[in-house]
Amino acid sequence: MALVLALAGAPKGASAKKTQLKIDVKPTAATVYVDGKKKGTGATVQKLTLDPGQHTIKIVHQRDEHEEMVTLKPGETLNWKWTFEDDKSAGAPSGGDKDKEVRLEGEK
Repeated sequence: MALVLALAGAPKGASAKKTQLKIDVKPTAATVYVDGKKKGTGATVQKLTLDPGQHTIKIVHQRDEHEEMVTLKPGETLNWKWTFEDDKSAGAPSGGDKDKEVRLEGEK
């Protein structure tokens, strides 16, 4: 009898091993792909239930993109965030060290 009850509970245990992946992307216009499938945009946090193992997250915004592999453990909830540089700064010079401020003994 105990064996029958243990086996009957197996499917519940299997679904408990699913993982949660929460993807938070900025800006809102960026497109989110997981394992090659479009999942939405940065306008909302994507909350996905996935099988444990490796998954590929790809974020595309205009001509820029970022791709990363994540490994999810059984029952884990992973919060993953990515922010592209602010579009408003696109017109500003990108002179590398020009934006840095160096202070020696409190002076510029």
